[in-house]
Amino acid sequence: EAGWDCHHGFRTDGEALALPHWTDAHGFKSVLVISSPDHSRRLRRVMLRAMRDQPTSVAIRPARYADFDAERWWQTRDGARTAIIEWQKLVLDYVLHPL
Repeated sequence: EAGWDCHHGFRTDGEALALPHWTDAHGFKSVLVISSPDHSRRLRRVMLRAMRDQPTSVAIRPARYADFDAERWWQTRDGARTAIIEWQKLVLDYVLHPL
């Protein structure tokens, strides 16, 4: 079992809380997490915070093929909406969890 599908109703914080237990159970030394481009920056903060004291290293990469276009998000209503919502969540994460 090399993969883990984290989309079972978890929120980002729930996924991050589950990751240390999952990596420990499988003895992984490193993990690559693929996320949507709009979500990857906030996910990186949350995952690195959750894995701070763990021996497993975590790398976050944006998915290559996604509906969100980070280069042209402002050109569509859906892109602008997604970007604004993610920015709000990212700012809240910075406020709640300053470095």
